[in-house]
Amino acid sequence: MPEELVGLVPSPPPYFVFLADSLTFGHPEHPILAVDLNREPGRTVRVVPPSMWSIENNLSLGNMDFSDFADTADSIPDRIYRGF
Repeated sequence: MPEELVGLVPSPPPYFVFLADSLTFGHPEHPILAVDLNREPGRTVRVVPPSMWSIENNLSLGNMDFSDFADTADSIPDRIYRGF
């Protein structure tokens, strides 16, 4: 699904998008799917709603890269970003 999204976003694309899917609604923490549209188009990370601001603010300001969040989540067994 993220790969399809990358092809649908018009140029110039935003840096990322947040999507709610079946896992979002079926999981007790409702992790949103964040999709990178900038450096690694299609790379994803799950993020709990209370931590979405961290991704949005830091990517919008250029303080951090999407990979900083995705790599952090990759080191967690359930791969859900909950903050640093």
